[in-house]
Amino acid sequence: PHFMYPMCSAEQFAASMSRLGIGPDTRVVLYDDMLNIWAARVWWMLRSFGFERAAILNGGWKKWLAEGRAVSTEIATPAPAPFVCRPRAGFIADRHEVSTAIDDTATCLLHSLDADEYAGRGTIRYQRPGHIPSSVNVSFLDLIDPATQTYLAAGPLHERFDRVGALSADRVITYCGGAIAACSTAFAMALLGHGRDEAPRHGEPL
Repeated sequence: PHFMYPMCSAEQFAASMSRLGIGPDTRVVLYDDMLNIWAARVWWMLRSFGFERAAILNGGWKKWLAEGRAVSTEIATPAPAPFVCRPRAGFIADRHEVSTAIDDTATCLLHSLDADEYAGRGTIRYQRPGHIPSSVNVSFLDLIDPATQTYLAAGPLHERFDRVGALSADRVITYCGGAIAACSTAFAMALLGHGRDEAPRHGEPL
C-alpha cells in the first residue's frame, strides 16, 4: 500500500482498515512471506492508532506452507467495519527527538539493519552509509530462526537486546532504512514485555 513507508494520516488509515472489515472487536492475524517484517509493520501501525487486537503469525506464510496447512485462492470480500483511530503518543520519533537522543543516555537508538550496513560496509542501499551517532545495532535478521522464520525464544532475544543496553533504557527508538525492519525489532522487544504493562508468555501473539 502507498502509505507503508511514510506514516499515513489517521483518516487514511481508518479508511483502509474499514474497507478490510476491521472493527473494534475484530481479531487481526497478520502474516507475510518476508521474514515477518511487513506483518510487524502493520502490527505497529495498528498499535500506534490504538488498536490492540492484532497478532503476528509466527513464521508467517513459509511455516504455514511447511506444515501443510490449508490454503485458498479465493479473494476475500469482507464487509466494511467502523475502524476508529485513537493515535497514541510516543510511537513515532521525529527528527528533533532523535537528535536529542544521540546524547541522551536514557534513550537507546537501535539500528535494525545488518552489521555491514550499520558499519557502512558492503552494498550501500541508502544515500549515506553508516548509522546515527551513538546508536547500537541489533539486526532484525538476528531475531528469527532462518529455517522457520519464527522469532527466537525469550532467552536468546533477551541476550541480544540486553548486550546493547536496550532493555535497561527508559526509551528505545528503533530505526532502519524505511521503517519496516525496525517494526520487527520493536515486535521482538514487545515479546519480552518492553512497551507493555505485562510480558506475554513467549509465543503468545501480540
